[in-house]
Amino acid sequence: MPGGSKRDSKTWLYERGTEPRLALIKTDVGVEAHFYSELSPDGTPTLDDKITEYEDAAAQRLQLLKGGPAHAEVDAEIAAELVAHLTIRNAHLRGTFTMAARKLFGQAIDVFCDETRTRQILGIDGSSPPQALKDLIDGQLNDNPAFRAFGLPAHVLYQVAQMTLREQFKSYFAEQVLHIAAAMDHLVTQAPAYVRDGHNKVLSTTLAPDPRIAKLKALSWRVMPSPGEGFVLPDCVALGLDDATGLKPLMMADLDLVTVVLMPLSTDRMLAGLHSSAIVPDLNDFNRAAAASSHNFFIAARRDDSLTNLSQVIGGVSTEFVRSTIGSVFGEFLASRAVSHDPNGSDAIGERPKTDLPDAERHEASPVAPTYTIEFHSCANEATRDKIAATVRVITDSLVQMMPLDRLDGITFSHDIAVSLRDLDRGFEASAPLQPTREDYGTGVAMAPLVVRNGVIKSHIVIQGEIGHGLISDDEALWRLCLHTVARQLAFAASAQILDEALPGVLLRKFDERFDGFLYGTVHSAWTGYFSSRASAALYPEAGDAQRELLLSVLHRAANDIPAARLAYRFHGNLDQFLDVAMPRIGDVLQFCGTVLGHYDGLEKSILDDSVVLAALERSGLRDWITLFDTDLSRLWDRRGNWVSFDEFLALNRHVERLLWQFGLFPWRTEDGRISISVPLGTDMDKLVGWRPRLRLIRTRLAGRIKRLSTRIAVGLR
Repeated sequence: MPGGSKRDSKTWLYERGTEPRLALIKTDVGVEAHFYSELSPDGTPTLDDKITEYEDAAAQRLQLLKGGPAHAEVDAEIAAELVAHLTIRNAHLRGTFTMAARKLFGQAIDVFCDETRTRQILGIDGSSPPQALKDLIDGQLNDNPAFRAFGLPAHVLYQVAQMTLREQFKSYFAEQVLHIAAAMDHLVTQAPAYVRDGHNKVLSTTLAPDPRIAKLKALSWRVMPSPGEGFVLPDCVALGLDDATGLKPLMMADLDLVTVVLMPLSTDRMLAGLHSSAIVPDLNDFNRAAAASSHNFFIAARRDDSLTNLSQVIGGVSTEFVRSTIGSVFGEFLASRAVSHDPNGSDAIGERPKTDLPDAERHEASPVAPTYTIEFHSCANEATRDKIAATVRVITDSLVQMMPLDRLDGITFSHDIAVSLRDLDRGFEASAPLQPTREDYGTGVAMAPLVVRNGVIKSHIVIQGEIGHGLISDDEALWRLCLHTVARQLAFAASAQILDEALPGVLLRKFDERFDGFLYGTVHSAWTGYFSSRASAALYPEAGDAQRELLLSVLHRAANDIPAARLAYRFHGNLDQFLDVAMPRIGDVLQFCGTVLGHYDGLEKSILDDSVVLAALERSGLRDWITLFDTDLSRLWDRRGNWVSFDEFLALNRHVERLLWQFGLFPWRTEDGRISISVPLGTDMDKLVGWRPRLRLIRTRLAGRIKRLSTRIAVGLR
C-alpha cells in the first residue's frame, strides 16, 4: 500500500493471466530500473532522487493517515497534494499513455495507408478542388509568368490540377504508402520512449500539479474503514467518479465533474474525497472497480480465489478508454472531412433500395415476366417468327431475375433497321430522327431507344433480323453471340428504367444549363455502354475481343484526327468546324472505353492486363486516366437504383473536359452562362515555327477579309 517503508515488506501481486505471487514491494511491484531518469554521471540529483526525497516526506503523512481513526476528517490540502502526486507518477499512467499512443499510430496506419480514405480526407475526389490546391495554383499564377501565359481562368486551372491529382494519386500513393507505414511503425515502436520522455518532462516541472491540487481541494476528505476483508490497491492508485459509467482511474476522470475520489491507504483504510452533492459510496464494490481500473496489476494483503477471479478483468477500463477515445478522435476527424465508405453493390442488377415492407408484400414485389410486343419487319416467315418469339420470351423471363424489364415496350426484328428506327412511334417529338450507329467503326445491328407510352418512359428494342435467326441456330457460337446482343439491349432498357425510377424526370429532359448539356451529351453513352457491357459480359466473354479492337481503333483515330483538325483551325479560325471533328472523336473514346471497362469489370478482370491496350493508352497519355474513369463508372454501378441526384452522373463531365485538355481544348462556363473554349497556341507551336506556316496563316486571314469585302461590294452594287 502507499507509503510502505520497510525494504523487505511483501504483498500479494495479482496480474492478469497468471497466478498471484508474493512479491517484495520495493523491488518487485511495478519497479523498473531508472524509471524516471538514468544515473547522473557527476552525482548531481536526478529526477528519481527528487521523487524519492519528495516521497519520504509524503510517506510520513500517509502513515499518519493510515494510523488515524476511521471516519476522521482529513486536511484537504494534505489529501489533495498526496492524491495529485501519487496518481501522476505511477506506471499505470505511463502504460495507458503508451497503449493510447500505439493505438493512435495503429489507427493512423489504418486510415492513412488506405487509399480510398486518404483520397476522401484530402478531398481529391470532391465536386470542387481542395482549397490547398487552389492556393497552390493561385501562387503559381502570381509568381510564374508561364502560368499566366496560358490565358485560362483560374477555375479552369483548378480543375486541370485536380484531375491530374486524381489520376496520378494512385501511383503516387502506391509509391509512398510503404514509407508512410514504416514511419508509423517506427512511431509505434518508439511510443514507450516518447511517453517516458513526456512523463518525465512533466514530473521535472512539478511533482504535484497545482491545478489538480486546487480541484481536489474542493472536496471534503475523510478516512473510511473497510466494510469487508480489505481493500486492494490498483496500479492507478486512486479511482474517481465523474459520470454514470462508474468508478474509473482518477487520471481518466474529469476533475471538473468528479464527485467521489477513493484511494486505499491500507487494507482496512480508504482515503475518500466527496463533493457536497455526493452520496457516500458503497465500498463493497471497490475491489472489482479497482481491478478493472488497473492497467497491469493490483496488490493485496491476502491471496484468495475471489481476488484471483478479479485479476481477469485487469486492463478492461483502460483498454476501453483508449479504444473509445482514439476511436472518437478519428471518428470526428473523418466525419469533419465527410469521409465515408460507399455501400457495396450487390450482384443483382438494379437492386431496389431495401424497404420495411412485410414479407408477404415483398414476395408480391418479386420480378415477374414483362409484358411487351414482338414484331418482325420483313425478316422471317410465320413459323420462324414463332420460334424466335418463343426464344426471346425465355430470355426475358430468365433475365428479369437479374434486371428490371417491366419498362420494356417491345422488340422489333427488322430486315432494314434504319427504316424501322425511322418509322418507330416514340410517343413524343424527338429533336432528331433515329439512325443506326454510324459505320465509322462497323454497322450498328441493334438499338434500344426511349419511347413514351401512357406517360411512362419505356424502351423499344429495334434489332437486325439476322440476330433473331441466330437465336434459333444450331451453331452454338452464333447463338451465344446473338444471345449476348439481345441481352445487352435488354440491359440498355434496364439501365433506363433504373435511372427513371431513381431520378424521375431526368430522362428526355432538356438541360437548363448549356455547359452541362454540352459535356454530358458526349459522355452519356459511356455510362450506358458500361452498364450494358458489365451486365451481359458473362453471357459471351468473347465479345470483349471485338470491343477491344474498336477501342484501339478509336484511340488511334482520335490521336490522328484531332491534332490535324486543331492545326487546320490555326489557319481557318472556325472553332465550330474544329469541334465537329474533335467532339465525335472524344465521344467515341469515352463510349468505347466505357464499353470495354464494363466488359472487363463484368468478368472481374483488369483492362491494364492487356498489354496491347495498355501500350495504346500509354501512347495516348491516358493510362492513369482510364483507371480513374473505371473507378467513377463502377461507383455509379455500385449505387445503381440508389442515386440521390443527377449530379452523380454529371460528375462524368469532368472526364469529357479531361480528354479535351489532352488535345489542347479548354472549355469553361462563362459568368453569363455561355460556353467558352480556349485552344492555346502552345500545343501546336512546334508545327508553327518558321516563315512558311506564318505566311499560310496571313494568307488565309487575308483571303477571308477579301472575301467578306467582296461580298459587301457585291451587295452594294445590287
